[in-house]
Amino acid sequence: MAGFLAGKRLLAAQTIEVHELLVAGNRVAVRSTWRGTIGEGTDSIPAGTELVAHSAGILTVEDASIREHETFDCYEPLLPDQEAAGL
Repeated sequence: MAGFLAGKRLLAAQTIEVHELLVAGNRVAVRSTWRGTIGEGTDSIPAGTELVAHSAGILTVEDASIREHETFDCYEPLLPDQEAAGL
């Protein structure tokens, strides 16, 4: 929980775009894209940097509540400014 809260404080904004939901009984599969913008920069990531992760989530729902939640995230690499590199 401490890691989650620290990461949340680092972000100025975040969004989740849901692309697809598949439902089978009490299980739901979710395919989505998460985007977060760094608020206060760090030694390695400047403020304003956008982070992007493509995610798949598996949820188990019981009594109208999420009982289990697994996520599988694939983060896009942080790329140097290609114009500055002459590309």
